[in-house]
Amino acid sequence: MIRYLITIAVPLLAPMALYLLYSWHLQRKGGEAGDDPFSWREIPWIWLLVAGVTLMSATLLASTFIGRDPDASQYQPPRFEDGKRVPSSFAK
Repeated sequence: MIRYLITIAVPLLAPMALYLLYSWHLQRKGGEAGDDPFSWREIPWIWLLVAGVTLMSATLLASTFIGRDPDASQYQPPRFEDGKRVPSSFAK
């Protein structure tokens, strides 16, 4: 479950969180009169969505290549040897 959160939810929500943090900082610092960084019409929704989908795609693509076992490896299921459980592994 945590893997899905890290690979899908975090990359999608990170741009929005960063933007809201930036907007909060601008409001706290004091913007021009009439500037409302939290106005829903002022938030660049399309760019936030594009950034989130790009980050999610990069994360999913990277997760397919990082931590892979060689193609020639063979899966060995868990087994008992001499009364002890041996965990599953990949043998070359």
